[in-house]
Amino acid sequence: MEKKQLTIGILALAIIAGIIVVPKLLNPMKDCGSDTDCFQEAVKNCERAKITYSRGEEEQGSFELYTESRGAKGTDCMFYFKVAKARFELEEEPESETERTLLATLQELFKELEGKAMTCKIPKEHVEANVMGSEELQKEYCTGPLVGAFEEATRRYNEAIREAYQ
Repeated sequence: MEKKQLTIGILALAIIAGIIVVPKLLNPMKDCGSDTDCFQEAVKNCERAKITYSRGEEEQGSFELYTESRGAKGTDCMFYFKVAKARFELEEEPESETERTLLATLQELFKELEGKAMTCKIPKEHVEANVMGSEELQKEYCTGPLVGAFEEATRRYNEAIREAYQ
């Protein structure tokens, strides 16, 4: 009797593994590196792909966003976003106290975004229309700490600007 239960258990695990592993083997994630055209083509078709978008150190700051298009689920496309790095610096120290305060606020907000992620389940029609980056869609279709962090960062920065220039 034990042998029969063991055999059934092994078969059940094999079936579950096939359900989980086989689709990913048949549809592997395309690594686009930093090629935005490659990633956009995959996204347009709701295909599995990943990209790391970076904005370099030579500019005012550096930003690195890791993104995965995780494929279709029903009528939606699944995505994952993670801010791997977020820094904001100026080459020269601002002259006014107001500008220094705003810079410090901006640096703090960028640092708070670092390491945060969100997952999104976006209807294909929004993906096809290339409007999936809008703030309204993020609020409606995305979940995770990054959603709230973006909202909070925007609110705090707008508040800092109002206070600075009153």
